[in-house]
Amino acid sequence: MFMAVFADSAQPLTTAAHFISRLGDEANATLATARRNLIAKPATLVDLVTPDAQTEYWLGFRNFYAITRYNRSYFYAMAVFQLSQELRQG
Repeated sequence: MFMAVFADSAQPLTTAAHFISRLGDEANATLATARRNLIAKPATLVDLVTPDAQTEYWLGFRNFYAITRYNRSYFYAMAVFQLSQELRQG
């Protein structure tokens, strides 16, 4: 069950490798294919629960945490991330 690995805050306190090992076969494809350089970074598991849609699971790193210090909403932080990706792509 995913709830067993959630922290009480968005602050990254454990590594991506820890989450992958705890989630095993249930791991989201995004987690299973995480880049090698991200595995050792502190991370938090973020669940984006949306009514009438499948829950999305993401890893949040220090930048994600910094955004949630400004606005506690995980959805807000994810929107900032997605906007940054769009701006990066041009």
